[in-house]
Amino acid sequence: MIIPSPMATFTDAELQLHAAGTASNMTPALIERVLMAKRLVDRYRTNWCRGIRGYSCRNGTLEGVPACLRHLSTDELQAVELLLRWAQPLVDRWLFQLPPVCWFWPVPEAGRFVDAVTFLFDWQQSRCAICGRPGQRGGTRSDSLVLDHDHKSGIARGFLCHPCNKREGLDRPGDGRYANYRRRPPTALLDVSLRYGQRRP
Repeated sequence: MIIPSPMATFTDAELQLHAAGTASNMTPALIERVLMAKRLVDRYRTNWCRGIRGYSCRNGTLEGVPACLRHLSTDELQAVELLLRWAQPLVDRWLFQLPPVCWFWPVPEAGRFVDAVTFLFDWQQSRCAICGRPGQRGGTRSDSLVLDHDHKSGIARGFLCHPCNKREGLDRPGDGRYANYRRRPPTALLDVSLRYGQRRP
């Protein structure tokens, strides 16, 4: 079995990040490579066999790496170890600096608007401000976007998908997207002051 290796992708990403020098010069493509490295590292640590509890092992793949490490040959395990030697430095060095995806969206010139909530949602173009996942406005379905707000101040920050809205409320210092989102949310980028539940500025 030959494992398709994204090692070249990791190497290119590391070179570009070092050349940039700061996370402020990161691109969405580089961020995705860091997150891909994180998924590989996390999967390696859990090392779950998908054949437990009566199910046969499907030996699926994650980013080209077999999802179940128990059923690999010695050569395959060595290939995975080599891949992780490139993935781990990306995670250690850059994960905590990752910006949310909304930082890459163009900010319109200041203007008048009738409904600040609609203006905010239209600017996000039905996307989560942290991860960019598309969704619908309102509701409780898994594909909906909810208006996130600071529970202490009551100030609205932006629309998030349900997974990011849940994770944002937790202390997750490892992934910088959440802390950076709190520091400069969409309402701050757009210079919109909006209290949660408010319809008009």
